[in-house]
Amino acid sequence: MRLDRAFPALQTARMVKSSSDSKHVTGRRRTRLWSSVLALSCLVTGCDQQQPHDAAGSKPTAAATVSEAPKSTGVPARPQVELKITWDASAPWVKQTLERRDVRRAAYAFPKLDGDAEDAELGVYYFGRSVGGGVEANLKRWAAQFGQEPQDGKTTKRRFGALDVTLFEIAGTYQPGRPMAPKPPKPGFAMVAAIAHAESSGNYFFKLTGPKKTVDAARADFMKLLESLKEKAAE
Repeated sequence: MRLDRAFPALQTARMVKSSSDSKHVTGRRRTRLWSSVLALSCLVTGCDQQQPHDAAGSKPTAAATVSEAPKSTGVPARPQVELKITWDASAPWVKQTLERRDVRRAAYAFPKLDGDAEDAELGVYYFGRSVGGGVEANLKRWAAQFGQEPQDGKTTKRRFGALDVTLFEIAGTYQPGRPMAPKPPKPGFAMVAAIAHAESSGNYFFKLTGPKKTVDAARADFMKLLESLKEKAAE
């Protein structure tokens, strides 16, 4: 009788144990599923291998730890594209030392004439075969630095050796600097600039600016520099 009375209890105990085992198995399956989801998330987002845990250390939190990206210094890198042309910038040009953040490939000063406040400055720019913009876009941008339009200046076409050169001259109040970081305007300035196009490597930009009297005096030497332009021999 006692066994018969105990049987229902035994059956109940087995059912409880079976239910407990089922829940335990389900729990393990859920844990494996959770781990698989987090592993897949890491593959997509690039999170760290170790996941943060809750206070009890039993389950990973939903948020994944993402590796911190390196911070930008905010300093533009100087173009590393190789120059494919050469030029002669001997005296009276005075070569300038470029800072790391300077995007110019070379810079020269032309000594100021008596009565002018500063030297004229020549900057040389090259960004690569397909970078830097076309002729019309640059003429418009240069004229805008004087608050004018390209037709307000003088544009001529020349050819020096194998290079086609567009020459642009304008004068007035010069507004140097970037649009978002302008510098004080400079009245009585002038610009003589050139875009030299090489079939093999694209456009090179030569920009001479300064007090008008000094720029006018430097014009002949600027033309000599352009006449000296040559493409480098293929290696």
